[in-house]
Amino acid sequence: MNYYQVLGVNKTASVDEIKSAYRKLALQYHPDKNPNNPGAEAKFKEISAAYDILKDPDKKSHYDYSLQNPNHNTSANYSHRYTHVPEDVLRDIFPDGMFDAFFRGAQPRQQQQPQKNKDTHISLGVTIKEAFIGTEKLAYVKEGTQTKTLSIQIPKGVRTGTKLRLAGQAPRQNLNLPAGDLIVHLTIQQQTDMAVVENNLVSIIEISPIDAIIGAKVEYKNIDDEILEIDIPEGTRHTSYVTVPNKGMPIMNSDERGDLLLQVQTPPLKDLPQKLKNKLKKINEEVKNNNK
Repeated sequence: MNYYQVLGVNKTASVDEIKSAYRKLALQYHPDKNPNNPGAEAKFKEISAAYDILKDPDKKSHYDYSLQNPNHNTSANYSHRYTHVPEDVLRDIFPDGMFDAFFRGAQPRQQQQPQKNKDTHISLGVTIKEAFIGTEKLAYVKEGTQTKTLSIQIPKGVRTGTKLRLAGQAPRQNLNLPAGDLIVHLTIQQQTDMAVVENNLVSIIEISPIDAIIGAKVEYKNIDDEILEIDIPEGTRHTSYVTVPNKGMPIMNSDERGDLLLQVQTPPLKDLPQKLKNKLKKINEEVKNNNK
């Protein structure tokens, strides 16, 4: 039996390529997924044996040598049963929950008993400012007739989709077993004048139309109250963006930050004195003449 042919890979395949080929075939031929196919078990044993040898550099080297020297006397035992497939590999192959469903029947009865209560999932919203600086939030969960109040530490740099695991903090259905984990799913609450896009903080800066035309340096108070001097290039258009590097959202578990993206808005000039209006009209005429 040629184990490379069994997995459908060549001799130069990497460990990841070997594992990927095995995962695909194991998912296809596992006996518990093929109860009406008597040949599936034999096929699964073959691919499991091939994977057991080819995933291990030492075994693979020994096997390669035996292929090149068929008359070499080797004591290596290449037999392998699918029931000996490493658990971590099987858990890679089968989606969450399916592993226990397929293999529970092969385990001793005492191992079928739950060791703790189920994990509980909750959703929690945080403001952009809370995600920026980190904060403490309270959550309330029901345990029987009681309500538990939990203090949840929100680290800075969280995003929508961030999950926090609080070990042993889930409400218990069975009071005789340890509590499961509380899984907190976070959502950043967007604002009308500010948003988080990946690691970037997006906000608005209002400037006069004249500043947009001739360029200017204007001050902007960032979310952390830092006063930034923003360089407005000459000819900046309404609703265009100015990028301020490394002044956006913090990146979780890192000292780095994203960028600050400021959308330029130029409110119309109102209630101007007539004298100033006349000057602007004159300037406008000069601009038109220069563009002819």
